[in-house]
Amino acid sequence: MGQLPEILLLGSISRDRIMRYGGDFPEHFQGNLSSLSLSLLVENLTETCGGIAANIAYSLALLKDSSTILTAVGSDADSYIESLQEMGVNTSKILVSEFPTASFTCATDKNNRQIGFFYPGAMKEAVKISLEPWKDKQALVVQSAHNPDAMVKHVQEANRLGLTIIYDVGQQVSNVRKEDLEKGLDYAEILMLNEDEMRILLERIGRNRASIERQVPIILTTLGEKGSIISGKNLSEPIRIPAVKVKQVVDPTGAGDAYRAGFLYGYRRGWELTTCGQMGSCAASFVVEKSGCQAHSFTKNEFAHRYSEFYKESIDLS
Repeated sequence: MGQLPEILLLGSISRDRIMRYGGDFPEHFQGNLSSLSLSLLVENLTETCGGIAANIAYSLALLKDSSTILTAVGSDADSYIESLQEMGVNTSKILVSEFPTASFTCATDKNNRQIGFFYPGAMKEAVKISLEPWKDKQALVVQSAHNPDAMVKHVQEANRLGLTIIYDVGQQVSNVRKEDLEKGLDYAEILMLNEDEMRILLERIGRNRASIERQVPIILTTLGEKGSIISGKNLSEPIRIPAVKVKQVVDPTGAGDAYRAGFLYGYRRGWELTTCGQMGSCAASFVVEKSGCQAHSFTKNEFAHRYSEFYKESIDLS
């Protein structure tokens, strides 16, 4: 195998506050919403390191795989960045802003529905980051949710430079303009979304799923405990990936980011898409057992054992 393409993670680094609510959110959203005023008592609170780009890099590092984070943080993130460096993540391209590091506050109810709030802070300056240093190089550009203006700029720049685009618009699907969403679909080799984000995307652009499956080479849709589906123009039929079962789901926050890490590990090596999806599902299973996006850990041997035990096939991570 020749030199592997570099994984460039364009996304957020943040401080996370993750809460667990024992009730059901929908029962509180009834009646006249114009006068909505809620105060819900949560069962626990976890303060942790997070952010999509950092979460993906963290799980890749557990697999002893390299990645480069391209984002903006405040000086208050020094210890966080150092911990990522110690794991082997390339943080040398991170821009240090005068604004504080982004923060994410999220609550999850008993049925794993989530309500989250994201403060961008330093992410406002991510537009200053350029992909020009990777011109004429092999790179997988993972464009995940952060500053919408920076997302638009980097997708266009990556396309101009001929880089492979993995369009992971995520929770910003509601904030990116329709015409820019369309460009993301035009340029992407892979589209990554969860099923709710997919629904919103289709509503925003006024199209059906079949039409984008004829357009985008590979579409990865995560379905939570129902697993994931890999479809798209390059596939004759969808591939259904079952979720790896765990004894207890503690918190699903961050599972999608770990899924992306596992998938990317296989994809950059040219593995079969089924294997890539199963790698993603296995990585996600470690996250849901803990509270926090970077609270999980595993060795390559532990990962390979869980993978082979559930999927009944071996995996070589050497």
